[in-house]
Amino acid sequence: MYRITQIKEAHLEKSHKGLAEESRALRLHACYHQRSFVGMKSLPLKRKAYTTLTSNKDPELMDDSISSNEASSRFWWQGGPMGKHPRRTWYRLLCLATLTLITLKWILIPIKVTGYSMFPTYRNGQINYANRLAYQWTPPRRGDIVVIETNGERVTILKRILGLPGERLRMRHGKVYINGTLLSEPYIQQSGGWRQKEISLGEDEYWAVGDNRAISEFGKVKRARLAGKILF
Repeated sequence: MYRITQIKEAHLEKSHKGLAEESRALRLHACYHQRSFVGMKSLPLKRKAYTTLTSNKDPELMDDSISSNEASSRFWWQGGPMGKHPRRTWYRLLCLATLTLITLKWILIPIKVTGYSMFPTYRNGQINYANRLAYQWTPPRRGDIVVIETNGERVTILKRILGLPGERLRMRHGKVYINGTLLSEPYIQQSGGWRQKEISLGEDEYWAVGDNRAISEFGKVKRARLAGKILF
């Protein structure tokens, strides 16, 4: 009986020591967390709170933030003048350059008006274009303003066609007569001008002159020398 009592007392004493050590550990743990909350080690708590806040955000907003970060990480040339798809941009530029080359080589003739022979219809320094294909399928008409080659396409003149093949034409004081009938020309603003004796035009001949009859040259023109018709 005495031995059993000693064993129980020893067991109780051991239990008390264990409880005391556990209580001491809890106090130390609470003291450490109190210091970390008050001191510099409160950062983990803030990180935890930030994580909690971001986890409660709208998923769409999160996707927007991710996509903006991805956009900022792109190369500089992807956000520059080449755009988001540089290969497509290069392809478009190549197509545009090819189209421009074809247009200026085989379709249009860029011209710059020099002088006043076509005044007031066209003024000195004015830029225009002539259509090379204008007379491929249809013949020139009276009143067409055409580009005439004098020494290839590098040297051209700008005139208006008035006389057509097979007609008789003469000019007196700047006024033109076709087959003996005065031609109405409302675009003429100057009075007076050159004289031309009556002539007959051949099958492939046209007669052209400028709108400023006081200074403009005039004469017969073969169809093969008509480089194109002015667009506007």
